[in-house]
Amino acid sequence: MIVEGRRRFEDDDAHVALVTRTLRLELAAWRDIVARWCAAGPAEAPESRRLDDLKAALQQLPPALLTRSCLVCGGTAKCCDDDGVLRWLCCEACGHGALLEGVAPRYDAAYYATRTATGVGYDAYLAERVYREDKGRALVSALIERHGATPRTMLEVGSGFGFTRAAAQGLGLDTTGVDVNPAAKEGAHSLYGFQTMVGLASSLNPTLRFDLVLYQFVLEHIADVRAELTTARQLSRGGGLACFVVPSMDATERRVFGSLYRSYRADHLHLFSRASVTRLLREAGFDDVQLRSVCNLHLLRPFLSNAELDALSARGDGPDLIVTARSP
Repeated sequence: MIVEGRRRFEDDDAHVALVTRTLRLELAAWRDIVARWCAAGPAEAPESRRLDDLKAALQQLPPALLTRSCLVCGGTAKCCDDDGVLRWLCCEACGHGALLEGVAPRYDAAYYATRTATGVGYDAYLAERVYREDKGRALVSALIERHGATPRTMLEVGSGFGFTRAAAQGLGLDTTGVDVNPAAKEGAHSLYGFQTMVGLASSLNPTLRFDLVLYQFVLEHIADVRAELTTARQLSRGGGLACFVVPSMDATERRVFGSLYRSYRADHLHLFSRASVTRLLREAGFDDVQLRSVCNLHLLRPFLSNAELDALSARGDGPDLIVTARSP
């Protein structure tokens, strides 16, 4: 186990680069963490013990003592992680995560070209065009199958440069895009000739209805989640499908990495648990809610076997959730 994990770590430069960037660690520091873990963690120890050893190796500071009322269920949300800049609350009842004193950032062209010290923005958004088109094609294909009929139209909220819209159109869908970032309108038109409305979903003509409504890593950026989900349901045709790809507060990575968790960013106002996102969707009027846990790149890959990583996702503890719900 340990030899396998260390070999996979050392042989994959791209994985190492993404891990160190995501966790905001120097390469030497990450190598030291892996080396100390490999030296100390017995291969026969259970997964939970090995991950606890990893958490101890990261030497995280304890969170501040703060409590607030959970915006989803009204339960007690306590500060769970604090890196000295960003402080995160987790509800003891429903598990919903919220950024304390979070403020939506300015969305402009720089958002797609640089990543700030607090995790806002992208390093190389345009350079990942092929990867994002392929990922969008896989996602939309699954939505078409889940829809159960023959969807013809799709709205993507937070459509960016149109990578997923291009994939959807290749699958035979007519697409509409809306994004708060004016640079998204320019990028989508330059790459694909797409027209994109600048604003929120509520900016669209309220009489419009779509077979598929997609929010791909968007909902966590929106302060009033309830209002946004109500809008999403109103824009969904009866029997239509809405999909929300969101970062997960239930993730094993969050427990292990704490304040270094990949989705702790200054522009993420919410992180959703399975319980909290299901509750919010049903309150908004959706039904037939289904969830699955996914991960494009496992930061725990050096420490867990492939079988353990598969089991982690199967039980819903991966870093991202793909949530689908039907409009009655």
